[in-house]
Amino acid sequence: MKVNYFIINYITVDDDKILVGATDSWRWEDENSTGHSGVDAKTHIWATLENIIESEKNNWVIPEKVGFFCGRGDSLRKLAMSYVYELFEIAWDIQENKMTQKQAREKYFGFKLEEKNELAVIL
Repeated sequence: MKVNYFIINYITVDDDKILVGATDSWRWEDENSTGHSGVDAKTHIWATLENIIESEKNNWVIPEKVGFFCGRGDSLRKLAMSYVYELFEIAWDIQENKMTQKQAREKYFGFKLEEKNELAVIL
């Protein structure tokens, strides 16, 4: 199976943290084909905004962190790393629009990230 995109499968929204994670399309489809939601599919990459503090000038002061659950030899590692920007954009959208976890999941859970054919992997 060819994998050339990831899907949002994990979202957490707390008062001081927003986390958005993604899995590959093969694992997503496998989870869904067995009647599961996709939330239990391996999350390869996640972006986190932590310690959310609003400054006096209405600027956001937030450390951004990214995590990976794919080792050096994992064929999906390069593809996973290519989605850092997109995951942070989604996390920032959640923050800036003050979405609840329910609202964020309604908008983004199952969201297909841009296809990256130049990084496609055959599993």
